[in-house]
Amino acid sequence: MSSLTQDAATLVVQYAHYHRNRRNIVTHFIGIPMIMLAILLWLSFGLGRWGDYGITAAWLVWALSSFWYLTRGDALLAPTLSRIPVPLRFEALQQWLNALEFVTTDPRGQWTLDQFDERLGQNKRDFETRFAKARLLMAAGQMTEAMEELLEIIMRDKKWDDEAPRKTYIAILELLSPPAPKAGAEHGKSAGGIELMGKAAVQEDPQAALVSSYRRKLSMALN
Repeated sequence: MSSLTQDAATLVVQYAHYHRNRRNIVTHFIGIPMIMLAILLWLSFGLGRWGDYGITAAWLVWALSSFWYLTRGDALLAPTLSRIPVPLRFEALQQWLNALEFVTTDPRGQWTLDQFDERLGQNKRDFETRFAKARLLMAAGQMTEAMEELLEIIMRDKKWDDEAPRKTYIAILELLSPPAPKAGAEHGKSAGGIELMGKAAVQEDPQAALVSSYRRKLSMALN
């Protein structure tokens, strides 16, 4: 039931994480081709003939799906298509997936935080190690800790690695940003426009406040 209350970004990342599990990879390596073969066999099943042409299940599926799309699909899909995340959201998801891939493919993904801190204690400008630590924290869901590490790099060298720390930092901010409030909610009103509380009593969403504070930190680091 908890998945019903999670946002799409979290679900996509969890999905990607599960599918990097070795056992999952093996079962999919066997299972997915079997599923595809079964679908292809079913679609190739002959249903009869129309003149000189053989009619298969594939033709039937194509005809029905085309009819649905041309008659109802456009209207039904329009609201969903209008809510597709902007490119920035996709970039944020890609950064998170990159972090997950890093911890599963790079030896440093198995390091402890103490190992990172020991290495950084010897050289605070070891940006490669610090960025690896930030990715590990990001993959573990410790977003604020990851941003703190990224800030350390940004403050010392804004252009390092084609600005990868800044891009990753912005991606985390995007992932942490709460959804925009419904109309009237920001003014303490219900969906019907009924005043729920005085304007002075309306408090900022803690998550939004957190994101705002880290946006300010980034702005100061870049200036």
